[in-house]
Amino acid sequence: MGLRIPPKSPGMSRERYLVCPNFCPEAEAMRQAIDQHFAEPDRHQAHLHQVWNYWYVPDLYTYLRTEPEKVIPKPLVDAFQQRLQAWCAQYLGLTEVTRPWLSLYVAGCGQGLHNDSRNGRWAYVFSLTRWDQRQFQGGETLVMKDEVGRPNPRLIEAHAGSSFYDLVPSHFNQLVVFDDRVIHGVRPLQGTMDPREGRLVMHGHIREGGIFAQGALSREALVPVLQEMGQYLERCVTTYGPYYHGLLSLRLQVGSQGRVERIHILTDRILEVDRNCKPATEVSAAICEVFKHLSFPQANGPTYITVPVSLGMPLP
Repeated sequence: MGLRIPPKSPGMSRERYLVCPNFCPEAEAMRQAIDQHFAEPDRHQAHLHQVWNYWYVPDLYTYLRTEPEKVIPKPLVDAFQQRLQAWCAQYLGLTEVTRPWLSLYVAGCGQGLHNDSRNGRWAYVFSLTRWDQRQFQGGETLVMKDEVGRPNPRLIEAHAGSSFYDLVPSHFNQLVVFDDRVIHGVRPLQGTMDPREGRLVMHGHIREGGIFAQGALSREALVPVLQEMGQYLERCVTTYGPYYHGLLSLRLQVGSQGRVERIHILTDRILEVDRNCKPATEVSAAICEVFKHLSFPQANGPTYITVPVSLGMPLP
C-alpha cells in the first residue's frame, strides 16, 4: 500500500506513493472556476473555450489538457504551486516543481501503463474531481508495486492481478505523489461526456534542486562543510551508482555545538539495479552513517540541512 498522510505530516521513507487529503484551501475556488468555464455550453466563445488540447498518443494517453491559467484565475494556480513547492521542500526534501497541466477525462479517456523516469523523481496529481458524486466508472490512478517481477505466491491463486497494483481514487482536494519510475496509468473512464462530471486533475513532476538549509548557520558558514559534503556525494555516485538507482532525501539536524544530532530520512527510494548486490537499505544506512560524523561551526541555535542524494543515471 501507499501511505495516507495529512497535509502537515512528513513523507515516510520507502513508500512508492503518498496520499495527502485536504491539501489546498483554494481547491473549492478553483473548482468553481472550472464549473463556470463549462457552464452554458450553448454560449461558449472561441477565445475562451477553444483552449483544450486533445492529447492522443496511441497506447499511452487519451485525454484533454490545457494550461490551468486558461480556465482558473492565475492567482489561484500560483497559490497552489507555492503551497506544493513548500510541501515538497518540507516533506520530500525537493525544491523544483514543474508548472501543472490541467487535464480532463470523459468517457473513453485514460492512460496506458507507462512510467516517467526521465521527467522527475516524483509525479504529482492534484484532484479537482467531485469524486464522491461521480457518475462514471474508472478514473483511478493505477500504481504498480515495486515487487512486480519478483516471485509472488499469489501467482498460483485466481484473481491475483490486484496484488500487483494499487488503485488510488481521485478524491476532491487530494494530492497524490508517486515515484516517477513506477509503472502507472489511469483506468479508462466510462459513463459521462459532461466535462463537469469527468475526472479533473492538475499534475506535473518534482525533482531535486540541490542542498538547502534553514536555521542559525549562515550560508557562508556552511560553505566549507557543504564542499566536503559534495565531495562525499560524488564518491557515493561512483561507488554505488552502477548498482543502485534512485533518491535518498535526508534532513540533518545540527545542534548549536556543530554536531549532527539527528538525521531524518524524508524519503528513501534507492532501489537495486543488480539483484546480486546487497539490499538498498544497507546503502542508505551507510550514507547516513557518514553524515552523522560531519562537523559544523558552532551557532546560537539549531540548523536543518536538507540533502538529496541521487544514485544512478541523472535526470536530463
